[in-house]
Amino acid sequence: MVELVNKLKHLRTSKNLNVEEVAEGSGVGESYLRKLENGDRRLNIETMLKLANFYKVSLDYLCGKDNREEIFPEYDHIVDVEGLGITSLPIIGDIAAGIPMTAIPESGEYMPFDTALCRINGHNLDEYFYFRIKGDSMEPTINDKDVVLVHRQPVVENGQVAVVLCDDYENATCKRVTVAGENLILNSDNRDYAPQVHECNKCMIIGKVIGRYGAVK
Repeated sequence: MVELVNKLKHLRTSKNLNVEEVAEGSGVGESYLRKLENGDRRLNIETMLKLANFYKVSLDYLCGKDNREEIFPEYDHIVDVEGLGITSLPIIGDIAAGIPMTAIPESGEYMPFDTALCRINGHNLDEYFYFRIKGDSMEPTINDKDVVLVHRQPVVENGQVAVVLCDDYENATCKRVTVAGENLILNSDNRDYAPQVHECNKCMIIGKVIGRYGAVK
């Protein structure tokens, strides 16, 4: 509880926010926030999701399983195309569609993003990011060198394609996800690859893949 209280206070003060601003931006009641920061109330899962989304941190960070505030860097260079609602988002990393590999930040590469998608789904712009795929394990659904659009969320339905950090959060991969008891099963669409089984507490779902962009074959 003490660790959680300290994290909530740190997240708010590091962004130079007061409790009223956090309440307005996150949708969590001001009185409840004050009680959380004083250690007088426990954090339920609904409030945890709202605060994790507002502060742009993972649920595991709030729970104390991961001490990294930022999984990926924030978007520092966003360019709006006047009148069209189009924004350029950076491709922030490589992901293996095969054997999991460490996510590697891209350098100076951007792709356009239609902000209408945010408005339609009620999401914030910074909930979306791009990743470039390396490997053929998700073919024919996703090909080698494709760029995938991902919505940042900690939970997906079984059978959906997701970006996952595994191996104690050290490596990232793109797979179809199935939760079975205490195990997270990562399935490939390419039948040449066997399913990978990991312990749930050693993995973190980063987001759901909602689109892909690549060369026409």
